[in-house]
Amino acid sequence: MYKKFSKPSSDLSKESDDWLLKDDEILFRTNEDIKNLSYLANRETCLLCGSTLEGTESFMHRSVDYICCRNCNHIQSVQILASEAEFDQIYPPLNKKDWEKRRDRIYLPKLEWIEESLKISMPKLSLKDLGWLDLGSGGGYFLGALKSKEYKDIKGIEENSHLISRSNEFFQEEIVFGLDKSEFYLNHSETNIVTNWFVLEHLNDPWIILNNLKNKPKGTLFAFSVPVFGFGTILEQVSEEYAARSLDGLVHRQIFTQQSIDYMLNKMNYKKVSDWTFGQDSLDLKRLILKKINKRSFSEGMLLEDIQNKIGSIVDPIQEVLDRADFSDAKHILSIKD
Repeated sequence: MYKKFSKPSSDLSKESDDWLLKDDEILFRTNEDIKNLSYLANRETCLLCGSTLEGTESFMHRSVDYICCRNCNHIQSVQILASEAEFDQIYPPLNKKDWEKRRDRIYLPKLEWIEESLKISMPKLSLKDLGWLDLGSGGGYFLGALKSKEYKDIKGIEENSHLISRSNEFFQEEIVFGLDKSEFYLNHSETNIVTNWFVLEHLNDPWIILNNLKNKPKGTLFAFSVPVFGFGTILEQVSEEYAARSLDGLVHRQIFTQQSIDYMLNKMNYKKVSDWTFGQDSLDLKRLILKKINKRSFSEGMLLEDIQNKIGSIVDPIQEVLDRADFSDAKHILSIKD
């Protein structure tokens, strides 16, 4: 299996810096929204493996109770939300220039990693002859990456009607469809590779997607990313003075572990082709430090600038240590139906 570690933090520094400026506002809003959440019931069985959760001890993280399944090690909130977040707020409209910058910084590297992995493991495979389906296409960035490299047979599935309209208008063709078309395109014989970037952690029943992938023919490729319980999550537990990103209790109420990823792939009968480990844990650490010192005596002047520069210079080395120790907050995995 091909393994890759880390990527430059500069690809995500804009998002991290923007978050730092709005951290107090995000923290306040998240805490208030959590207080006003409505719930259906307590979770009786694990949402990933279906095992009973009775008797399993819970733990509290940022005022929300979580439970770690004893069978598959998947971490999930004790209570089930009555409704989920609206993702058109998470993917705000961008002008063409900013949209393309975000595509190239965040989503084009995902495609290049897939290309790189398959060139090594399946050198005779012609990727541009495959039918691609991006499940949970959001703002259309990965589809945009495919189009920028002249892939032709590409489609997206998205739940949010605003994001569907926005994407199709941007592409000037209908390539993103609603959930009513998901089973059709998932089961279509010409869909050879399915991508799914940070979507599974938002589903109370991930098997709505995973069972369709389980029934795909041998050789079907599935590339996905999920958040993983790691250093960033522990940092959120240690200090509640900054807004949580990994397990915030609002948008993210479940998180994978290496064991739960392996369980999921085994149940689907997929095996790993490539594993890319990189996280944003060190950027979160930088955000926490800068937020705290900005409120204290280093709020201005050359000393603060020196601290910012030095912290910035060690973000990538720290993250690489976490990535190589399998202790970072995310996994990108390319798998194939066995």
